Amino acid sequence: MTKGSVIPSLGLLSRATQVVWYTGREMYGEATDDQEMVDKTHPTKYFFNMIPVAAQFQNELLPYIYPELAKEQGVRVTAEARR
Repeated sequence: MTKGSVIPSLGLLSRATQVVWYTGREMYGEATDDQEMVDKTHPTKYFFNMIPVAAQFQNELLPYIYPELAKEQGVRVTAEARR
């Protein structure tokens, strides 16, 4: 990453920022006892998006294997992708 292009580094930095942001929002929701905020944030989803194999598993296989968890995590699959 340090010897490569700037664009992949920015993508990774953007994903890391999302992990920190949504983890902070979930912790704030827990601290203020705001269950709706806690339910809407999915920090594990953003953490898995940082790891290439985990992101592919989460977006492509998880809805088939465990659709309830995918729905809970906010992973959306379009009808075109399911064909």
